[in-house]
Formats: sequence, structure tokens, C-alpha cells
Amino acid sequence: MVSHVPSELEPVFIQLKGIPIFRDGQRNPDFISEQQRWNSTLTYWVIKRRLLISHDASVKRLENLVSLADAILKESNERPAEFIATIPFSE
Repeated sequence: MVSHVPSELEPVFIQLKGIPIFRDGQRNPDFISEQQRWNSTLTYWVIKRRLLISHDASVKRLENLVSLADAILKESNERPAEFIATIPFSE
């Protein structure tokens, strides 16, 4: 979860997942099913601010992690009081 203090907005629930599309252009079926379960679970728990970030976990450079953290903070800060979003992150 990410929260900006002080803020009038609720915290953002963020989950990092693998890539939705393989390098050969095929969709990753695991990503799609995980995304559906994620949405169902957060809807059940009435979590209003959600951000699912797809990224390549095999890239483990420090610069990549810093960029990922910056993207998370930027995306969560610029979203309204209620939102559901899936964004790709690549370096």
C-alpha cells in the first residue's frame, strides 16, 4: 500500500505482477487470471484505489527499482479518489 501524508485520499493498494505479454507477442494466461482474481478480491474488500503494475522481475538493476518506485508514487498520486488501473512498467 502507498499513502501520501497528509492526504485526503485513501491509500492505494498496489500489486506487482509479471509481464502480460511475452516477448513473442503471446498473452500471458497467468497474468490474465491473476488480474481477474486481484480485481475480484479487492472488490470484495471494497478497496477503492487499486494499481496493478506489470513488470519484468528479471531486471534487477538498482536504477530499475528506483524508477519503479518513482512510477508507483507518481501513478498513485495522480489518480482520483476511486480508480482501478493496470499499467505496464519497463526499463
